[in-house]
Amino acid sequence: MSAVVQVNKWGNSTVIRLPAELARTFGVVAKNNVKIEIRGDELVITKALEAKKYPTIQDLFADYSDDAYCESEEIDWGEPVGEEVW
Repeated sequence: MSAVVQVNKWGNSTVIRLPAELARTFGVVAKNNVKIEIRGDELVITKALEAKKYPTIQDLFADYSDDAYCESEEIDWGEPVGEEVW
């Protein structure tokens, strides 16, 4: 499968739009990353490795339990040393 597409300007960049049928066949959707290489006189587009997924706050606290992280006794922080109000 191939297609002839027009190169356009978008801001300071030059863009090539990927036709929907090629994108579906290639298995890419908006916001996916692709790798573009120059090999001789060809531009070669390949799927990029998945970007590292950073955990969300929900991921970080998924196993959180109030009981597991609750101190069983008060901690004595000592006498105030500045202008703290107790």
